[in-house]
Amino acid sequence: MQLGKRLSLFPGIALVVAVVVQVLLLLAICRSATGSQKITIAVKTSQKNHKSRIALLLRTWLSESQSSAYVFTDAEDTVLSDALDDRVFVTDCGQSHQRADLCCKTWRIIDWYVTRWATTTSTTAATGVQAAEAAVAGQNGDADDRWLCLVDDDTYVNIPVLQTVLENAARTSSTSNSNGKPSPYLYVGKPSVAGKLSLPPMFRMNYGDAPIDKYWFGTGGAGVCMNLAVARRLHAFIVGMNKTLVTLCGETGCPDDMTLGVVMEVLLGVPLRVSTKLHSHLESLRSIGDPTQEATLSYNAGAKYTNTVNAERLSKALPVSEDPSRLLSVHCSIHPTLEWCPH
Repeated sequence: MQLGKRLSLFPGIALVVAVVVQVLLLLAICRSATGSQKITIAVKTSQKNHKSRIALLLRTWLSESQSSAYVFTDAEDTVLSDALDDRVFVTDCGQSHQRADLCCKTWRIIDWYVTRWATTTSTTAATGVQAAEAAVAGQNGDADDRWLCLVDDDTYVNIPVLQTVLENAARTSSTSNSNGKPSPYLYVGKPSVAGKLSLPPMFRMNYGDAPIDKYWFGTGGAGVCMNLAVARRLHAFIVGMNKTLVTLCGETGCPDDMTLGVVMEVLLGVPLRVSTKLHSHLESLRSIGDPTQEATLSYNAGAKYTNTVNAERLSKALPVSEDPSRLLSVHCSIHPTLEWCPH
């Protein structure tokens, strides 16, 4: 009250302060909006999960993602398409959880993303690494700060935190160029294994001259991100060999996330940049200190939801009967003013 009285005595100063505060708020909002618009989030799902997993995402972060998130599925769904303003793509991939179908969807996403941000650079005459290098030689200036993030349909995404994770990855990228500039190729994720893996035997047979024999990969369940520059390079490299990610998954005998790691680290020489802010159901989610400060979260959707974040650490926890995944509670703790959240 005293502060209000003082300001009322100096209306000119009060006006200046108010204007400055508004400008700062607008700048913060514009920065957040601009940054999030440069992140394209692709959710992989299947028709059988539209009314369960995707419905949960629509009630939480997916409904607030505006134009930055897209759903890639395997069957038409007009209700889902209407809910997302036609940001739903139906692939020609199968509906199973088998390797070929998972790799198919991931490849459709990468192909769509690179085509969306295509440059006029022609790579039709080049192959392999030559095509990959040509694809980024004439890239636009924003190729380093545009991102594609692949997430599963049981992943909660805290977009502002994810934005910070990616900004930090770009800022701290190691210098590998002779001119001392940071590498433009960024691949961000979180491994679910303690150490690097040996190359699959099937892959060794086809790529015996690979420069390294061990690799790390970002676990798909935690979310995997790549910037536009490396997405172009990856796409051009695979297309330049007249292959798709499905072909390479067959050569490695591994699912899509592991195969991406092999191609990135072994064939393209792009190392995984590990972020501890990404989380999958393959880790103990209850041990996370403050779930609202993490970039991605997941849950074990088994019969008893045995692996979820600890709701006791959340400020707006719903009953387990209403929120077995605990992701609604996470969302309410981040957005406490929502009408359906506890007050």
